[in-house]
Order: sequence, then structure tokens, then C-alpha cells
Amino acid sequence: MPSVFKDSDTHTPAGAAAHLAEEIARRAAHPRAGSPHVERCEVPLAAMEPAAWLAAQRQSERIFWSDREDRSAVAGVGAAAVEFRAVCADPHDLMGRIRELIGDAEGVRCYGGIRFDSDREQADHWRQFGGARFVLPRFELAARGGAAVLAVNLRFPEDRGQVSRIIEDLAQLRFAPADPGIPPAGVRRRVDTPGREDWLDIVGAAVDEINAGRMDKIVLARESRCELGSPADPFRLTARLAASAPGCFVFAFKPPDGAAFLGATPERLYRREGRRITSEALAGTRRRGETPAEDALLGEKLLTSRKEAQEHACVADAVRGALAALCREAAEEKGRELVKLARVQHLATRFAGVLRDGVGDADILARLHPTPAVGGAPTATARQRIRELEAFDRGWYAGPVGWIGADSAEFAVAIRSALAAGDTLRLYSGAGIVGGSHPDREWDEIENKIDNYLKLLAGP
Repeated sequence: MPSVFKDSDTHTPAGAAAHLAEEIARRAAHPRAGSPHVERCEVPLAAMEPAAWLAAQRQSERIFWSDREDRSAVAGVGAAAVEFRAVCADPHDLMGRIRELIGDAEGVRCYGGIRFDSDREQADHWRQFGGARFVLPRFELAARGGAAVLAVNLRFPEDRGQVSRIIEDLAQLRFAPADPGIPPAGVRRRVDTPGREDWLDIVGAAVDEINAGRMDKIVLARESRCELGSPADPFRLTARLAASAPGCFVFAFKPPDGAAFLGATPERLYRREGRRITSEALAGTRRRGETPAEDALLGEKLLTSRKEAQEHACVADAVRGALAALCREAAEEKGRELVKLARVQHLATRFAGVLRDGVGDADILARLHPTPAVGGAPTATARQRIRELEAFDRGWYAGPVGWIGADSAEFAVAIRSALAAGDTLRLYSGAGIVGGSHPDREWDEIENKIDNYLKLLAGP
């Protein structure tokens, strides 16, 4: 079990760090007997916002994860272990290694993600993310419901020989509010791939293929490369994104000396708790209205649109079929409903089931990713056409991001995301194309989806 000190309800940051240093030394001197394993130590801390705390840190390896429903959040600094795959065509070996690392350690999670398409050539700006990369953070600040803990993850026997360095790294953590730094300077220049005219041609050609019966649906995306007036701190941007994106998973992953991948996604790929699994179909989009009346009208149009119903049904049927293969029992939790976010609203159908014996996270990922919400249908045909039609590497965009624990896991679909490096921010978003799609409207849909980032870059 993770040790939680009970001598006081909460500690000051200095007190929490001092308690952790003592516990690190004690654990290293008297590690639990047995095979290689991870031990976790936690200290209650006065309430602190993980995203803001993370922005104050200077270590190169950092992660952030915020849950969609209960708004629990975790900020991770440093790495006790990293599992990296240059190519990850088959997740079984990767998941097996992560499970071996975690063992039965309570509260321990590895955080990371997987490329959308392992078969596509990797662009230079995505190379440090690889085909897959998962991190067991060295230090974590976790918050939920007004309470917080400061934690350290120790890996034995490897960490017995580096206790001094771990305690030194602990001493380097910063708890004062982050320097606000240079305010966002806005977008100096923006280059869209594809540009508007090319987009109209590509989407028009895809609609023709769908109407000819060669596909049912394809999701086409855009990379908008924004050159900023000054470098954007990705973790300050993440903190602002978390505050502006209710109803979304918010994430950020930064390998050492590389770009940071961050986003706010409304879409859960799946959550597993023991043998129980939940998943969802999220497809079909309208903007939010300026007034309650306009918003209700737009929602009603979304619910009654034949085109949006076709796009949503394609995703729901795929998720339903995947769960039927993975589960000994599965069902819709309720019928199709509206999900309203800050700038857009979607159609959603939610599913729950009980996994068959022997089915693990690798099997779930292989079956569910990519859903037609980010790829298309049929899956193989759509993926091949995405490679041919998109002139950029999606990288982790639209891939699975999330965490794996001892007896649970959760993955979201990394849409509405960005890759930040210095004064360059690449924004990624897509639109589902079916027979009734209009290229101009799909362009405008993506504009609406990325507008939240553009507003954040423009300052408060």
C-alpha cells in the first residue's frame, strides 16, 4: 500500500518534502523483499492546483492528467521508469511490460499514449514520442475534492543505489506560485495543412468516394501551424486549458528536451475497473448557441439531422461490435443524448460491459482504436485513405492517451490537441465526412474546434 503519514491532516510543502525524504531513505534501507517492484509513498498536502504547480517546475520530464467527471488531477515530474516503443504496431508486449512494472502496487499508474498510425512515416517533431511512450512519474502532486497529496514512486532494486539523487531531485521541486512569465503574444503567422482550397478538393473527393460506395465514413484532419510572437509555456497553456474546458479530459506529455503534446478531449476511448468496462460513441457536432434559445435550437437540429445521425451511427455500431467481441455481456447505458461543451455540442451513446476472461488492455486497445470517430469505416480503407489524403503526420493526435494501474485503466482519444515547441504551436482537429457532408461546413467546424486555443493564445 502507499504510505500516507497520519500525524497531521495536511502538511506545508516543506513539511511534506521533509517527510518524503525520510521515507525514501527508510524504504531504500529496508525495501520489501521479493522480486523487482514499485513502492509508493504519499503525504497529505494543503490543497494545491496540480496544473499550476506543474508550470512552476523545471524538470524536463513532465505529465498532466485531469479526469473528465470528478476533475481529479495529477501532475507528474521526473521518471522512475519509462517504457518507450519506436514502433507500436502490436500493444501486447508494451502492456505486458507495463503490467510487470506496476505489479499490484496500489495507487501506482503509468501515463502515456500511442501513435494514431504506426504504419505512417514519423515526422521529426514527433520522434521523441515514438510509437508509444509511458512514464511512471518519480514525483506526483495529485488533487481531488479539495484534498491533495505529494507522492514519490520508488522502483526496487534499481533505486537503492540512487537515494541521494532522488532526495536532491525532491528538494528541487517548487511550491511557490509560478512566475506568470511573458503573456501570450498571439499568433504572428498561421499555415494550415491542408489550406482551405485543398481542403475543399480533398473533402469533395472523399464525399464522392463515399457516395460511390467505397467507404461509409472518413475522418479528415488539419494541422494548423501557428508561429507565435513569443514562446508559449506549454504547462501554463495546459493550466489555462484545464480552466476553460469543463467536461473534458485534459492532458499534457513532455519528454525530456522535446515538444509537449497537450489537449482537452471530450472523448473517452474506455475505462476499465477490474473486469468492468465503459466506452462511448461521440460523433456529430454543432456549435453552441449565443443564447439559451439558439443553443436549444442548434441541439435539436443536431438530434434530428440525418447526416449527423449517419455519422454517429457509424461510430456507435463499431463500438457496439467491439464490445460484443470483448465482453461476456455489454449494453447501452441509455439512448443517444446531447453532450454540451464550452464551444461545441455532440451526439453521444454510452456503453458498459463485463470483459471476458483473459481479455486485457492490449486486446481492448486493438479492438477499439481507431473508432470511426477519428478514422472512418471500414477501418482499413479509411486509414489507408487518410495516409494518402493527409499531407502531415498525425503523431499522437487522435491516438489513445491515458493511464494504466494495477487493476484499472483509462484512455481518452487525443482530439482537440496541440504540439508545442518554443514559438511554434501545431493545432490538430478533424471532422467526420459522410455522404451528406459539405466541405465548407466541415472547414468551419474545425475552425470552431481550434478557436479555444486561439483565444487562449490571445491572452486573458
